[in-house]
Parts: sequence; structure tokens; C-alpha cells
Amino acid sequence: MKLTKEKSILIIAPSLIAESISLKLTSLDNDLNVSLDRNDPKVNPDLIIWNILNYESEDLIHLELIRIKEKWSDTKMLIIISNEFITEDSQLPNLSCEGLMLNPQVEKVLESINIILEG
Repeated sequence: MKLTKEKSILIIAPSLIAESISLKLTSLDNDLNVSLDRNDPKVNPDLIIWNILNYESEDLIHLELIRIKEKWSDTKMLIIISNEFITEDSQLPNLSCEGLMLNPQVEKVLESINIILEG
């Protein structure tokens, strides 16, 4: 499954994880324009993938999500949550974003990117 060349993606995650996600996605679709530097002023992504490994509170995630959306107000969000801190008794956080995935395979991430960007 390929995306159009014009789409750019910013990955927000610890550097090794961001690099791994980027390599996996671009190995499936070499037309992706992936950036890993959220501080680069030239970055204007169509989609942000935010990989959340753990958190102390849902409120902190909401605050960071607000900061991200303030900086890139027209950008769609796909949040990937590591299942390390999700237990059988806990629920996924209620976040305002276009996509929320729990520990997905890279093929599913690419499929979700396509769905989110193409509508």
C-alpha cells in the first residue's frame, strides 16, 4: 500500500524508536517523506505519529497533545501506545486525535496513515 509522494510525516518518539518506525515505514513505501526532528522549523507535516511509551498521567498526555496541536494546528495525529503500561483493568486514554493504536504492526500503521490522510 503506497501513499502519494506529497505527504510528509513527523514521528515523535525517543530517537531509536523513531528511527526504527521510520525505517520500517519507508521500507514498505519509499515515497514517504519522514522527519524525526520536531524542532526543525521547516517541518510542516501532514501527519504526526506520536509514539507514547509510558506516562504518569492521562492529564500529561492531554497537555502534550495540546502543545503539539498548537504548533501544528492543521496536522492530523496518529498516536501509538505501547502496551507495556496497559493492563487488562485499564482503558486506553480518551484522546482527541484522528487515530489511536495499541502496539500495532508496521503494516497496520501504514494502512492507518493512508486512511487518515486520504479520508
